[in-house]
Amino acid sequence: MGFYITGDYEKDGFIYEKVNELKQHINLSEYAWQIIGDDIRNFYVDDTKESFSGFLNTIFTNYYQTASSTISQRFIEKSDELTKLFSGNEFKKYNNDITNVYISKMLDEYENQLIQLAFSYPKGIGRKFRINKENLDILRDSLESIHYNDSVGLYMKAIFEEYATKSTHERECIFFKKTIDTINLAISGSNQLKISILQKLSITHENFYTRKFYVSPYKVVQDKNMGFNYLIGYTEEILMDGKKSPKHISSFRLNRIDKINVMSSMSGFISKADKEKIETSIIEKGPQFMAGDLIEITIVLSNKGIESYNRQIYMRPQYTSKENNIYHFKCTEVQALNYFFKFGRDVQITEPLSLRDKFINRYEDALKAYKKG
Repeated sequence: MGFYITGDYEKDGFIYEKVNELKQHINLSEYAWQIIGDDIRNFYVDDTKESFSGFLNTIFTNYYQTASSTISQRFIEKSDELTKLFSGNEFKKYNNDITNVYISKMLDEYENQLIQLAFSYPKGIGRKFRINKENLDILRDSLESIHYNDSVGLYMKAIFEEYATKSTHERECIFFKKTIDTINLAISGSNQLKISILQKLSITHENFYTRKFYVSPYKVVQDKNMGFNYLIGYTEEILMDGKKSPKHISSFRLNRIDKINVMSSMSGFISKADKEKIETSIIEKGPQFMAGDLIEITIVLSNKGIESYNRQIYMRPQYTSKENNIYHFKCTEVQALNYFFKFGRDVQITEPLSLRDKFINRYEDALKAYKKG
C-alpha cells in the first residue's frame, strides 16, 4: 500500500484519489537548501522560468527510482543479487536452509543500513512546495510508506538530502535526465536530433532568442572543472530562410537546450574518423568551447591581471609562451571572451584586432548599461 495523500478518502476498503496537487511541508538541512538554491540558479538558463516547486518535483520524478532512500526497491535488487550469487556452483555443496539464513541476515543488515542513512540527515529549515499529479501518483503506489511511517515529508526529505550529497555533475544529470535519455536514444539509433537553444541578445540584455539546430550526437561530456554537462556532436544551424549552415563540431550545455526531439527519419551516423576528430577537439578546446577554430591570441596583462590568471582556473586557456607581461595563447575566441572579459582594465588584447574590437564593444555595451542606470 502506498502513501495516504491528505484529501483522498477511503470507502469500502478502497482509497479513492481526490486531490491532483498537494501542498507539502518539508524540512531540509541548511546545506541541502543551499545546494538546491544554487542548482535552481545554475540549471535554469532563463531565470524567468525558475520554479521552486517545479525543480523539486523534477528531482523527485527523475531520482526516486535509483535513490538509496527508496529502500524497498534497493532491498528487492539486493535480494535478487544475493540469490543469484548463492545459486552459483561454489555454494551448491551447502544446504539451502543455511544459504537462506545467510541471505536473510545480509538483507536485514542492508535494510537497516539504508534506514539509518535515510533518517540520519539533520533537521534544518521547513518550507512548503506543491507536489504535482505525476509525483502524487508515484507516492500513492509507493512501497515506502512502511519505512517512513506513512509520512510523505520524511520520504521526500531523504530523497532531497541524498540528492544534495551528489556532485554537480551527478545532480545536473538527475535534473536533465529526460534530455539525456533523449540524446542517448538518438545515439543508439544513429539518428539526428533537432534542438532549440536559448541565447541572450547581448551581455546587457535580459531577453533571450531561440536558435535551432540539427545535431548528429556523439555523447554527453562533463566539464571537469565545474561538473556541467555538454552535448557534443556534428551540428548544422537551421537558418531563418530554412537553409542549413555548414556542418561543424559544436557543443551545447544541457541547461541551454529548450526543446529536443529525435529525428527518426534523419541519419545521425558519425564515422570512426569523425569521432576521432571530435575526441581531438575535446582535448584541445575542452567541452565548453567546441565551436570555433583555434586562433593565435596575444594579451598584455597587468601585474594584478597575472595574479588573477594564476588564481582563476575555471575556463582558463593555457598560454603557449610569454615574455614578461605579454602572453600568447592558442584557443577559441569564445574561450578568450568568456575568461578574460571579467579582468577589465587588467587585460589588453593586442592580437587579433577582430577579438580586440569585440572586447571594446562589450565594454562599451556594459558602460551604456551603467549610464542608463
